[in-house]
Amino acid sequence: MHKPAIRDAMLLLVRIVVGIICIIRGLDKLFFRGMDEVIGSYSAQAVPAPAVVAWVVMLLEVFLGAALVVGLLTTFVAGVLFVAAAVMQYFLGGIEFLGDQPSYEPMLMFFTLLLVIVVFGAGRASVDGVLARAES
Repeated sequence: MHKPAIRDAMLLLVRIVVGIICIIRGLDKLFFRGMDEVIGSYSAQAVPAPAVVAWVVMLLEVFLGAALVVGLLTTFVAGVLFVAAAVMQYFLGGIEFLGDQPSYEPMLMFFTLLLVIVVFGAGRASVDGVLARAES
């Protein structure tokens, strides 16, 4: 199980899953729930500058999620997403995952997967991996 190909395949899988989750959450805010509802929800939960935070969070989820999928600036992106998710967890208490009830368990899994990416990087099957091989 210590074969580089298996490790890289698992890092690719983790990156794709986490990135797609981020993209789905961002697009849900933008197109399905609507930014007005998200801003209202953030305002009701005393998130500072709820309109700014809602738009920033949505943009981070979509664009940094896409960066994770392709493996671009992966450890930095995962770190930013970890910090953003931790801040939102602080303000919102439990984060909904396309549902009505806040829950901590999905967020704990999400934090863990982001830390795996921060610690182990993107793997060879990524833009970062291609750029690292080109520099060698």
